[in-house]
Amino acid sequence: IGYFHSNQMDTSAVWFSESIGNMIIPVVLLMNEALLIPALLLFGIYQTVVMTFVIKLVGFSYSDVMFTAVSGLIMIVIVVLFKLARHNMLHKSRRMISPDKRVYDEVWSCVVAADETVGALAKLQELVLEKQVELRERDSTRGNTVCRHLNRRLVFESAGNTAFGGGIGEAGTTDPKRPVSSLDQLYAQAVSVDIVLLRKVQEWAKEGLFPANPDGKTLHRVLSVGSQDAPPTPHFIKWEHAQRDESLRNSIKWGRIKRPERAVEKAVRTYKNDVSRLVDLVRQSIVFDSVEKLTDALKGVTGDPQVVVERIKNRLDPTYDTWASAGYRDVVLNLRVVTEETQKLGVETHVCELQLMLKEFAELKHEDGHARYVRFRNLRGE
Repeated sequence: IGYFHSNQMDTSAVWFSESIGNMIIPVVLLMNEALLIPALLLFGIYQTVVMTFVIKLVGFSYSDVMFTAVSGLIMIVIVVLFKLARHNMLHKSRRMISPDKRVYDEVWSCVVAADETVGALAKLQELVLEKQVELRERDSTRGNTVCRHLNRRLVFESAGNTAFGGGIGEAGTTDPKRPVSSLDQLYAQAVSVDIVLLRKVQEWAKEGLFPANPDGKTLHRVLSVGSQDAPPTPHFIKWEHAQRDESLRNSIKWGRIKRPERAVEKAVRTYKNDVSRLVDLVRQSIVFDSVEKLTDALKGVTGDPQVVVERIKNRLDPTYDTWASAGYRDVVLNLRVVTEETQKLGVETHVCELQLMLKEFAELKHEDGHARYVRFRNLRGE
């Protein structure tokens, strides 16, 4: 504006147009930083087309017109280069994870080769679809279509603005209009919910297996893809055996609460700072040696009167695109445990994650593969 004013011309239109263009970037950063790149592209087009036309119309020199047009084109070029770099990163991530995906796909081909497995997978898919329909109908009724942590429905609202709800909530209820906004609250709940979920998992694992550390040593060695050596076969323990042997119980590798660093990373990258969608802070898994046993366990979980299922993902569906999980497959449930104990603790609203996996896939999980998956995830910005 100072530059135009120094030329002592009637530049009101230029001032107005330039101000609108310059407001785009800070407003977008303030409202939704995820839209920064589209905003930069819009700003470049605006600078190249609109501002160039306005400056030429007002009567500025040819050099001023060219300066404005070129500055807009530079912005467009920056956006294009960013998009190309992003595409290259995605391509690189796929190439990096391809060896692991190829191994998982080979295992999957062996799993579905058996006739009895095909029938069992069809029954599993039928059960999952039935439950997903029920969940959609329930969620549409209560006005909550996104799986997330919700606060209790308020029966008394306090004047103070506290991170933990701002009032007294009714036990056993959730309010779709009051998603949790505090990561501290979620971790405070997670400490109590972790123990409760562990007990429930032990109830559901009648035919299940759990990975264990033989002799207290690390379960897997770190190996590189393409190494002549294969990772040692993981050691799995039947829960019915572990119940009778304390040493076996102590060797089981239970799931751990998600690290706060990763929770913050995921909230920012994937959920646009919405911590209420971090529904896997507390997680456990059960391994099964057949699809039939896995399906039976799923029936037990979904039929448990103390459990409210919030979401089911069936990655054992033959139509599932395994690029999203680098070839890995399982059935994932997000659920809440609603008991007298959890209501007294105020944690019945906390959503947990339960993974039901086949032994063939669990045997392939090792530290080196997980490290590659983390790099894959980081390259994709997830």
